[in-house]
Amino acid sequence: MTPKVLAPLRKRAVTAVIELLGNPNIRTATRAADALGSALHYPRGMFGLRVDEATYDEWTGIFCETLEDIDRAVRSHSYDPLVLVGIARAISWHEQYSNTATSKYAKKLKKVLTASLDYRVFATLKD
Repeated sequence: MTPKVLAPLRKRAVTAVIELLGNPNIRTATRAADALGSALHYPRGMFGLRVDEATYDEWTGIFCETLEDIDRAVRSHSYDPLVLVGIARAISWHEQYSNTATSKYAKKLKKVLTASLDYRVFATLKD
């Protein structure tokens, strides 16, 4: 299936996961952050096949939208610091290594995350 076909269903699923970030059960909320990391992985070719550039570009657009949705959620809600650390881990590849448009969105989101003193303390303790 192409990314365009999957996009509406994926959007509903990612929206539900983002809503779980504020769950009072910290285990549920941190697992939601982990799930966002899985939702931001590019497809990999199987059996030595490569993913074509057009498909890769379609996923890039979808990932940029997902990163924007996460950014809006982080700006409008107060999440537990452990959840913020989980979100930072979920976006870290895009922030550090991506050479696509996702890098810009991930870096913008990372600045919002690291602005919190609680986040910085928990990130330090976690490391």
